[in-house]
Amino acid sequence: MSAEGVDLIARIAQGDREAFSRFYDAFAPLAFGVIRRIVQQPGDAEDVLQEVFWEIWRLSGRYEPARERARGLGPHTRPEPGNRPPAFPP
Repeated sequence: MSAEGVDLIARIAQGDREAFSRFYDAFAPLAFGVIRRIVQQPGDAEDVLQEVFWEIWRLSGRYEPARERARGLGPHTRPEPGNRPPAFPP
């Protein structure tokens, strides 16, 4: 993730809504593209995207740039088992 992305996450962890908005604008299209390849229904994909960014907001204080650098957003785009939209394949 870019230095700007890391800075935005640090600001999100402090409750900065403007930083969250900027982060969303920068990364939502990428995340939605990944989700849309997995989730068949656009409405369900939008629900998953919303959950992903809710988790980013909620867990931003745990972000460790050095540890997370290689993983990116990938792990956050997979719903928890049992919490998948109906069209999400098992």
